[in-house]
Amino acid sequence: MMICIPIIMMKLLNKDVINKLACSFALAQSAKLGGFENTIQKIFEQSKTLPESMASKGKIYLSRKSIRKLMGRIFVERNSINVHLKLLDTPNFFWDNTELEPLYEMIVKYMSQERRVNILNQQLVVLHELLDMLTTELNNQMSSKLEW
Repeated sequence: MMICIPIIMMKLLNKDVINKLACSFALAQSAKLGGFENTIQKIFEQSKTLPESMASKGKIYLSRKSIRKLMGRIFVERNSINVHLKLLDTPNFFWDNTELEPLYEMIVKYMSQERRVNILNQQLVVLHELLDMLTTELNNQMSSKLEW
């Protein structure tokens, strides 16, 4: 999403409206980040039994099709997040309005966006490790089947 407001229009707007616009960028990014966090949390909830099953029973009791579906879901969500993380960069709006950037940065800091992005990246690493584990399990199942 990109908002282009010509500089002439900006001069016509009062300072209060421009400040609200600067704040809205930070709030919109925080809301988008929240959506990513919810998506990752849902995947974690759905897949949390897999490592527990591996630890307690030494095996995952899922069909190859189910494992592939989960792998596909993780892959799709991970790519979606990577594509949209660019939205969390400082908007181009602040190139022309550098005096408003400190206000934007203050709100970003207040919303802990940098910490939340770091946590999101750590969660993506964990999901990637889960994906590797599922791939290994899938290969082991296939190898066992071929040996039989």
